[in-house]
Amino acid sequence: MRLRDIHTVSVQKLESTRVVVCAYYSVCSALGADMFDCVYPSRTARFGTALIPEGVLRLKTAAMASDYRPIDSECDCMVCMRYSRAHLHAKITKEPNAASLLTYHNIRYQMRLCEQMHQVTYPTSKHVDDASTASVGFSSVAFQNEFPGLTMSDGNR
Repeated sequence: MRLRDIHTVSVQKLESTRVVVCAYYSVCSALGADMFDCVYPSRTARFGTALIPEGVLRLKTAAMASDYRPIDSECDCMVCMRYSRAHLHAKITKEPNAASLLTYHNIRYQMRLCEQMHQVTYPTSKHVDDASTASVGFSSVAFQNEFPGLTMSDGNR
């Protein structure tokens, strides 16, 4: 396939592509989004914010100064393995280049989230018979994590 052919295929596919510029990746994916804002992980990191399953973690707040847990205990990235929230709080409030550590974590968070969405969309387990049912279950949990106290039907009022 020549480069021109690839360009033509891409343009045809873009006609039905839904692009999302927001932080709620899991919910938007369940609603049919195909692509996401690529600068969100680094932009939020510059402001001292880490992405976590419960939403966002603002590391510049005073409460983080004495929190010695990792950003996300389930995360396997180098930042979560080596640095505590308190350490990152101290770095992010004094060293502008510390945002690169948060960017590293935020990108790994997105990669893990996409892996989870892929597993739900293309199930290989015998326990998941219908990908659409599993996707709804995944988006409901993600919605509850990102908007505690609301239900997905609250937006239809």
